[in-house]
Amino acid sequence: GMPGWAVAPPNDEFQMTNMLSEGPKTIRFDGRPYLVLGRSNTDANCTLSYPTCSRVHAIIAYKKDDGKVYIMDKSSAHGTYLNGKRISPEEPTRLQGGDQVRLGAKDGGALFHVESASSSKRGRDTVGDTEKPVKKEKADGPMKVKHVLLKFSGVADPVSDRDPKGKEIKARSKADAIRLMKGYLRDVKHGEITFDQLTARVSDSQSYKVFGEMTTDEFANMPSSFKRIAEKLAVGSRSEAFDTEMGVHALLRIS
Repeated sequence: GMPGWAVAPPNDEFQMTNMLSEGPKTIRFDGRPYLVLGRSNTDANCTLSYPTCSRVHAIIAYKKDDGKVYIMDKSSAHGTYLNGKRISPEEPTRLQGGDQVRLGAKDGGALFHVESASSSKRGRDTVGDTEKPVKKEKADGPMKVKHVLLKFSGVADPVSDRDPKGKEIKARSKADAIRLMKGYLRDVKHGEITFDQLTARVSDSQSYKVFGEMTTDEFANMPSSFKRIAEKLAVGSRSEAFDTEMGVHALLRIS
């Protein structure tokens, strides 16, 4: 059955982004007290057509008592995974911004990232500088990278093609953006998604149209640390998440 404690959240800050190309791009409550995710067109109010998703796979609900959002696996055949760990069926498990949610098997399942799960604005972020990539030998010829950008509240230009009104960007703190980017890079590292898929799905940079590709000429408009980090990368290697006044970035050096 459905959780008796579930109520419609007071605002619609909860959002999950679909990291795969099929299915709904984002999932929100949109005034509903709970989301029923699954393959069924009748019993699920959020239909997912992935082969290893069950008819009623999981429920996401907002709990009024503590103002938190929870996910509950409905005894699905292939399981629900939170940050790579299978959760116990029928037990509400809290969701937080930056979490990765997988419904079903690694092949043929659905993969989501929780963008924001709070019902109230968080205070100032306290995340320090992110790790810097180590120095490697340089490549010859012109430099080319693939770039992912996550803008956050307070950047000079808080809109993007993906978010033309800046609704998501303005609700995202710098700490949120760093946590999200680290989660995305973890997915790339574990082969859950490719760097190209990442740029196409989430990047707030114009370069997302060409899978994030940028050449040295285009570095001119970027902060100085951007070029410095790109130059230190060996061809084929990725940077850690790093932030500038434009947002939080990650790079993959391709030449």
